[in-house]
Amino acid sequence: MPARAFLRALHQLEPDPGAIITRMNSLLEHDMADDAFMSFIYARLGPDGSCSLVNAGHEVPLHYRPGLGFLRIDVGGLLMGLLPDMDYRVTAIESLQPGAVRVLFTDGIFEAQAPPANEQYGQERMRAVVEQHVGAGAAAVREALVSEVDRWLAGHAQHDDMTLVVVERVS
Repeated sequence: MPARAFLRALHQLEPDPGAIITRMNSLLEHDMADDAFMSFIYARLGPDGSCSLVNAGHEVPLHYRPGLGFLRIDVGGLLMGLLPDMDYRVTAIESLQPGAVRVLFTDGIFEAQAPPANEQYGQERMRAVVEQHVGAGAAAVREALVSEVDRWLAGHAQHDDMTLVVVERVS
């Protein structure tokens, strides 16, 4: 699928993330099969901890602040490739402060199913791991989540992609 190429080209031409995703959606809608769609999240992080998101039907990131807990992030949007005339908007979310982490992930992480009953790992388990390891930084949170999901799967293959990005602001 040409999504990556579209994104790279549009990023060179357009400074506004909402316009990038709106144009990318239009291109994808014309290029994808009628029964195909794609979830997507575009995050632009600033050196000051700022973050702008455009969400196209993707999982909403987790944002954990030590001592304050999880920040509720309200940013949604329709999956890409469904309608050609969608208008995707940028949402600015709370700046990432030193010591906090933001976790972006695909649904394959929390939908990992443990045998024999195929119980899902779940977002509550994800949140607990983030909260437990945030003091050690983004890399520790990522490693702990990957380790815990692998342990949960108990050697069985996962049936969906699993992508995980954990960011922190260190100064």
